[in-house]
Amino acid sequence: MSESKKDDFEDFNINIQYISKGLTDENTLITRCQSTIYLATQCMISDFRVRMWSDRKMEKLLCALYDAPKYQSLGICTSMVMLILSQNIKNEDVDMEFLHLLVNLLKNEVIHKNELSNSQSLTLKQEVRQLCGKLQNQNQAIHLNLDNLTIKELCMEVLLNLPSDCYSAWFKGILRECGILEQIVEVVDMYSLHVSNNRVKSSYSIMNLLLRNLKLLGNVSKDAKNQQYLLKHKDGMLIDSLIKICQVCDIEIPTSSFINDDSPTTMLLKSLIVSLNILVCLTHDYGFEFSAQGTILTEKRLGFIDVCLRFLLQVPAHIPDEEKLNLIFLELFLLTNLVESNMYNRKILFEAKIQSCPDHFLLVLILEDAHSNMLHSLIAGHVGILLGYIMKGCKEYEMYVCQRWHENNFKKIIIILEKVFKFLDISSAVIDSGDIINHVSYTMTYFKKLNIAITNAEMDPITSS
Repeated sequence: MSESKKDDFEDFNINIQYISKGLTDENTLITRCQSTIYLATQCMISDFRVRMWSDRKMEKLLCALYDAPKYQSLGICTSMVMLILSQNIKNEDVDMEFLHLLVNLLKNEVIHKNELSNSQSLTLKQEVRQLCGKLQNQNQAIHLNLDNLTIKELCMEVLLNLPSDCYSAWFKGILRECGILEQIVEVVDMYSLHVSNNRVKSSYSIMNLLLRNLKLLGNVSKDAKNQQYLLKHKDGMLIDSLIKICQVCDIEIPTSSFINDDSPTTMLLKSLIVSLNILVCLTHDYGFEFSAQGTILTEKRLGFIDVCLRFLLQVPAHIPDEEKLNLIFLELFLLTNLVESNMYNRKILFEAKIQSCPDHFLLVLILEDAHSNMLHSLIAGHVGILLGYIMKGCKEYEMYVCQRWHENNFKKIIIILEKVFKFLDISSAVIDSGDIINHVSYTMTYFKKLNIAITNAEMDPITSS
């Protein structure tokens, strides 16, 4: 180690020891607050922050602030430290100590509110305000009101900055139990209404906040208890919010330009992709008692299936190439969820598109280039799955589709489904494709039974058992 690096190493350790000594609960509260502010100031330096994480020093310092949630002054200073730490944070940087402290601060159970003199409190608030202002100069936390910073607002910003891999089962559950999940749903409802009313005239700040809160919901919704909570909360308020976003995108995206990553239309598209991911999650049949509620809630929202079909058939032509397949697959997953066990949605979808343009919906998407391109085969296979669930258990639908199908049988779609099944079976070692394989297997068996019925009845298909 060179002399300069050795000196830097020693200076860093001396600095850490100084901060650590000032944070312990043996000190007066004002000393601990001042040490916490000093830590926050040091963390504004990128090299210091990186080294704190890499040398695992941060865990020890955060442990010393275990009681910060009890004190108004120490709590807001600690929240400022965590906000600075959360900028460009990596999953490996976030340990249980960090998450426990964040959750306890978010609970907002302050016991001691006036523990310092007025002058001491004002000085600390000013220092927190200045640090937050420096973050905003770096285009971070830009929506925070510097004149009204609170523990909760700072910690909510930290929560929104966390990488998705931080959301363990424990963390997802604790966010629900502490009421944080409810607050996020309320925020999404508020901003989705604003965007619904103002569309592309909405400010970047509002759209960015909406997107970040949606991403958080996307992370926590992959949990059975959270799914039940999100569906039950205020009779499916989140479903309404997500559908509002979809409706705005349905109107704006086909007629607007994608100028850059921060343009209103691009922000809308990003919000749409996350919203569809959440809707897919909330409408999937997981087998538990309440899992069908997602499709029941969507059936009450008139016109939503028409919007979904436009996203599948029309909107991809108007969005950047890198998002086309993402949108198509998400819509196929969502529509399949909506009709898998819901007869009402099957009827709506059948009447909306199958009867109005069977050639477009059934033939072009399913058969065109499907045999020569695996990606097209996957799309075709998913359309076949969707079609199978629409027809399931209804002789009228089976007969209608068969009479208009290629060569009046389902041989081609069976070949495509077999190809997709083999691909997914081989890929299952590296990707989680269990649910999709089950869908493909069911649909493949269903179409084979139909073909046998067609042959035996001379073009008059019967409902499979």
